[in-house]
Amino acid sequence: MANVLVVAEQVSGTVKKATLHALGAGRELARRVGGKLHVLVLGKGAQAAAAELSGYADVQVAEAPALEQRDQAWRICGDGLA
Repeated sequence: MANVLVVAEQVSGTVKKATLHALGAGRELARRVGGKLHVLVLGKGAQAAAAELSGYADVQVAEAPALEQRDQAWRICGDGLA
């Protein structure tokens, strides 16, 4: 069993459409491997976006002053995934 993680793209609490597509694909992948779908929401407005996504997956939120600028949030995320 493996879990699936989708990193949500959001701006000021509004989830980008691409995230919903990724969640759909992630849900199917999680079903195939017998795992759970998780979504990580980063940056300013993350709580609002997390509320919108709570029906799709288990939601994890990272909202901190260091993540207020979208470029910084993606740089930190990218460093963590490298």
